[in-house]
Amino acid sequence: MKDRPSVKKISRRKPKERRSQGRPSTAVAVGQKAVIAAVREALKTTPPGELTFNQIAGLAGVDQRLIRYYFGQLPDLLRAVAVEITHDLRSRFVAVHRRDGSTRERIRQRVMIFLEMFGDNPHYHRLVVDFLVTTQGAERERALDGFRQSIKELDLSLREARDANGLGPLDARFAHVMTAAVCEFLFSARPVFTALFGQQAETPAFRQRYCEVVTDLLIGPDSPANTRVDAALDLRAKSD
Repeated sequence: MKDRPSVKKISRRKPKERRSQGRPSTAVAVGQKAVIAAVREALKTTPPGELTFNQIAGLAGVDQRLIRYYFGQLPDLLRAVAVEITHDLRSRFVAVHRRDGSTRERIRQRVMIFLEMFGDNPHYHRLVVDFLVTTQGAERERALDGFRQSIKELDLSLREARDANGLGPLDARFAHVMTAAVCEFLFSARPVFTALFGQQAETPAFRQRYCEVVTDLLIGPDSPANTRVDAALDLRAKSD
């Protein structure tokens, strides 16, 4: 009986699994919030239409592919930034509306919120118009709902303050948009203010003065009579 020839066992190597398209490996674990923060920093000096993935990746310290993994295209990333700033703005308006204090003080604080927001985000107007309001989807609708609610809250304060000052009604929608535009102008037209007012236009005191002027435009100048009315309204609100 002939011996069977020995057969070499051939080990079959498993084919290497191709890496699926997913989160790119990166030496530094960076989340979406960090990428958005980098964009917000870049927007302090660069209009949204001029930003590039390369610039954002450099600021965030990550590979461009990670940004694309999180957000897709650049307009999607800019929309996410617009949503975050809009949410921050809405949260601050809610806090002011619920805060104790005179009606004038609540309106003055709303103006200051706009001034601080545009000081930190000078290109917010272009960002929210081009990448949020003119798009379609749930994010746009949520942002518009927030705008409408903020305007309703402003309307209550405007009615009280203007009635107390003997002024007629003012459409809160006009007041809200006008306030945003006037506050943005302090930063977008900074050279104009510096030329007219000198270096004081760069100071926090000048911003406070500007805030008071805008508040006066909305509800009239402050007076002892207004202070008494505000105190009475405050007392009534606490007793209700």
